[in-house]
Amino acid sequence: MQVQEELVRRRVVHTSANGRKRSYSSNHCFSQLVFCSECNEMFRRIHWNNRGCKSIVWRCESRLQNTGVACRVKTVNEELLQDIILKVINEMVLDKSG
Repeated sequence: MQVQEELVRRRVVHTSANGRKRSYSSNHCFSQLVFCSECNEMFRRIHWNNRGCKSIVWRCESRLQNTGVACRVKTVNEELLQDIILKVINEMVLDKSG
C-alpha cells in the first residue's frame, strides 16, 4: 500500500513559487525530496569540478537557472546531506524503539 502511495506522490507534479512545474526524476534517492527553505524550489544534484577537485553537490534550482527568484541558499555537499539524513533516520528509529 505504501508503494502505491509513493507512486501516486511521484506522479503529482510539483509547482514552484514562480509557477514552473517539475516532475519526478528517479536518478537519485533524494530527487524531489530536498527543497529550498528560501524560495521553495527543488534542489538538483550537480557534479562539480572546482580547480581539479571533483565533488557532488546539491544546489537550488533558482541558482542554476534564471527563474526570476534571487536565492541566497548555499550549496550543500552530498556527503553532508547523506550524514544529516542518516542521523535523522537513526533518531526516528530510536524514538520508536524507546
